[in-house]
Amino acid sequence: MALLPITLRQLEYLCVLAETLNFNETAQRCHVSQPTISSAIQALEQQLDVTLFERDKRRVALTVEGAAVVEHAREAVQRAGDLVQFSRNRSDFTAGTVTVAAIPTVAPFCFGPLLAAGRERFPSLDIALRELQTAALIDAVDRGEVDLGLLALPADVAHLEQRVIVRDPLRLVAHREHRACSLKNPALSTLRADELVWLEEGHCLRDQGIAACSLKHDIPEQLNVSSLLTMVQLVASGYGAALVPQLALDANILSGLPVEVVETREQPVRELAWVCRKTHPKALFLLGELADAMSENLVAA
Repeated sequence: MALLPITLRQLEYLCVLAETLNFNETAQRCHVSQPTISSAIQALEQQLDVTLFERDKRRVALTVEGAAVVEHAREAVQRAGDLVQFSRNRSDFTAGTVTVAAIPTVAPFCFGPLLAAGRERFPSLDIALRELQTAALIDAVDRGEVDLGLLALPADVAHLEQRVIVRDPLRLVAHREHRACSLKNPALSTLRADELVWLEEGHCLRDQGIAACSLKHDIPEQLNVSSLLTMVQLVASGYGAALVPQLALDANILSGLPVEVVETREQPVRELAWVCRKTHPKALFLLGELADAMSENLVAA
């Protein structure tokens, strides 16, 4: 008997199961019964003549062949979603929902103005916001979970459409009694890693700071934090110095703190850029009109 064609629903179940590795959780997320998921995956394995998952009473694991199939399935599901979105909004790209994400060292200082400007320019557009670290943001854009992302370059985004909008200098800040404040135009390379406060791994600002200071050894774990606010508060308490984006300084993140901005010999700069998928049906609108509207309060590159 001929096998039935593979359905988009099967591929959706496959993608979710590949994330959860749990049939019950997958069923809950897909709002169906657990037997429905099991039957769909079993049928898919028969149709493809490949074992997608290793499973027993204790665990579910994706096979090597299964991982390769999942990558194709995700692309198919994503393209199908793009088709639906394009069809629904083909007459007006300024309607519907757009999810915008930004990295944590940018989001607190621009989300408010960006959202206000976008809503004022496109009142029929529902803008949802997410704050994600660089790798997670790129992955979310790739998966179609985020339509438009704002991140700092350099980043692994050669496969995405990009639009640079801001050159954001990184400034050295230190407690007014820190040795850096007594030096005239110190070189960043003269600073020791253990006298700087760092963001945790996963933040691109950490990597940019390491490069700016020409550090080649491991960063001490004592002063690693998850936010710029915590970073500057530690600096204000005399626990070292830090590299802070000008965007944050313009938002008065140092207001009322015994902290000075130290003019350094080098002036490291990061570029902020909007990114979206090249195949996104609204790519021109996202990187054009919407990016224009939401970038009005930022300094043009």
